[in-house]
Amino acid sequence: MAKYTVLTFNFDGYEIMHEIPKELMRDEAEYIYVTNDHTLKSDTWTIIYEDSFTGDGFDKVCQLRRNIFNYINTDIVLRIDGSVMLNADITPIMDFFDRGRYDIGLLISPVRC
Repeated sequence: MAKYTVLTFNFDGYEIMHEIPKELMRDEAEYIYVTNDHTLKSDTWTIIYEDSFTGDGFDKVCQLRRNIFNYINTDIVLRIDGSVMLNADITPIMDFFDRGRYDIGLLISPVRC
């Protein structure tokens, strides 16, 4: 069973899917990609096709954020933007988060408030 989830999403074709480099995939993680694009297929993501959201792409993202735990099977989630491609091992970050029993982690922009 997975210890944590890496979650990303893409609605209305806004982003390009980035596969996860196989050497960075971990057995303790589930990798979930939520989209309304039924043409997308992946060798590394588990794709969940979501057609019930309404509005434009950003409205759909907001609806996903409010219902995030409907799509995953773990209590710990690393939500990454669809424009981001994993290029390093996230295990140290996820282990740190889990050991500290933290509720939330935020990425603060170095260039704007």
